Amino acid sequence: MKTASLIFSLNFFLGLSGLTSGCVSIHLGGQNLHRATGFSFTPPSEPFKAVHVEDLDQAWYSPEDKTSISFLTECGDVRRLNLDQLEQGLLRSLEQPRVLASSNVPYQGVTARHSQFTGQLDGQDTYYQARIFIKGDCLYLISHVAPLPATPKKQERQAASTHLPGHTQYEKFLEDFVVP
Repeated sequence: MKTASLIFSLNFFLGLSGLTSGCVSIHLGGQNLHRATGFSFTPPSEPFKAVHVEDLDQAWYSPEDKTSISFLTECGDVRRLNLDQLEQGLLRSLEQPRVLASSNVPYQGVTARHSQFTGQLDGQDTYYQARIFIKGDCLYLISHVAPLPATPKKQERQAASTHLPGHTQYEKFLEDFVVP
């Protein structure tokens, strides 16, 4: 049986910035999985630059603040999954995960999970937010990843705010992302 591995952007982007070499993944059992088609989006604005990451549909990295915005899709045998399982897979992949917010929100005509959490990846304090949803036979994950500052009080203030580097571009990306 073929196993698909959804590799999220933490590995590449934190590795690119020299912060870590860790990996966050969820493994889906299934056959004949493929990427979604027919969706549209507007790429994030400067300072984000497009980068190629084999395991992601599209990815952008800001060398200025070491943040990323990315998305991936998998279509096929995904309906058996639920949003709780997918979110828990993300959380289990980090050391000392802390959920800041987790809620179901309407998005693209379905219920999506909007998750915000912090955790450590190879000792680097990291902020992660994701919009996860299943529409038709496709799973979509849109993410924003940012390293957190070393000071715990500053981390809390920054992670709880909408002033994280890349947050505005991520919100705009979510608004412009359209699936059939």
